[in-house]
Amino acid sequence: MKIKRPPFQVLMPIVAALAIASWAFGLGEIFLYLHHTELGEWGAVMIGMILIFAIPGAAALVLNKVRGNNKE
Repeated sequence: MKIKRPPFQVLMPIVAALAIASWAFGLGEIFLYLHHTELGEWGAVMIGMILIFAIPGAAALVLNKVRGNNKE
């Protein structure tokens, strides 16, 4: 008896939605925790600024590494 797998077109959006929801939940928990520390609202501001600069910076480094390997 062959087991039918769910189609990729159905499975991928569900996995993507769960990944985005877990990322948002985790980030929200971090912001709430920082808000209740002595940093208050500034803790959330600092984490937000780090995310704003760190994610594009990491993407630029990875892109430079990938482009550098393709030139050789």
